[in-house]
Amino acid sequence: MIDHHEIQLNTAEMPPQGGDASAVQVVASIRRAADLIEELLTVDFSAFRLNKARFAALQFIGQSSAQGCSQTELATSLGQSESSVSGLVSRMRADGLLYRLRTKHDQRKRLLMLSERGRQLLADCELAYGRQFENVLSRFEADWLEQLSGLLDVFSEKLATTQAASEIDTKRDDEQPIRSNELLRRSA
Repeated sequence: MIDHHEIQLNTAEMPPQGGDASAVQVVASIRRAADLIEELLTVDFSAFRLNKARFAALQFIGQSSAQGCSQTELATSLGQSESSVSGLVSRMRADGLLYRLRTKHDQRKRLLMLSERGRQLLADCELAYGRQFENVLSRFEADWLEQLSGLLDVFSEKLATTQAASEIDTKRDDEQPIRSNELLRRSA
């Protein structure tokens, strides 16, 4: 298995920094790939009468602890408001996919857990999803896929670090200017 932090790239095939591959082109390529993946997923989801939000909710609740998760935690994971998630949860409950249970310690708090039907639907959907992508990815060489996976992992880590740094910067006192040498130290 390749250590994704030590990926060796063929730099002869890469444009020089600031060269042909502009930031806009890179983002456009990533978004185009994401859109194609989304189209494949939509086909798979529709066979199970699911959509992206329901599938993501099933996955998050299914991966939560044995005690379930709160509606607030689900809303945060989906990047949606609690009121939107409330409607989603109500519809999923009506379809028998999950339970909303009161906690023993706080009767006001509710936890979400998958029903047997929800667990089975999630398992079936993940199996079909896995088969679909195995079929698609089987057209590529294993070494190339492993390198791509590593690059995407590193890219995601850098984005997360950049996002965290941006959040810290926005919380700074507005009257404290950030000096250019301080920015250089942060990015190193």
